[in-house]
Amino acid sequence: MDLPQTFIGLSQDECHYLDTWLRAAEPSGIESAADLARRRWPCAIEGALIGIFAVGDETASWLVVKHNGLWVVASCAALAVSRSVGSLAEALEAIFPGGHKQHVTS
Repeated sequence: MDLPQTFIGLSQDECHYLDTWLRAAEPSGIESAADLARRRWPCAIEGALIGIFAVGDETASWLVVKHNGLWVVASCAALAVSRSVGSLAEALEAIFPGGHKQHVTS
């Protein structure tokens, strides 16, 4: 579950946080994260776009999106989007609460 050093739109601290969160969330069935901002999209991705994958799934279960300094989580199964929050840590809490106590605000 080692992440690349950087994801587009994430600071080094946020990348570290994501890696730590993934390790904590692994027993709940969360397997990996992918930087989806690197894919071709019909529009520019100005922030970050992270796919969170459950064990054995080929498609992301959640999309974590950063835009204009705010974060949201889209649940692909529930077809729902969370409220906007100010940090990656707060956004990931919507998927797996308590994954890590350190909050990263950049």
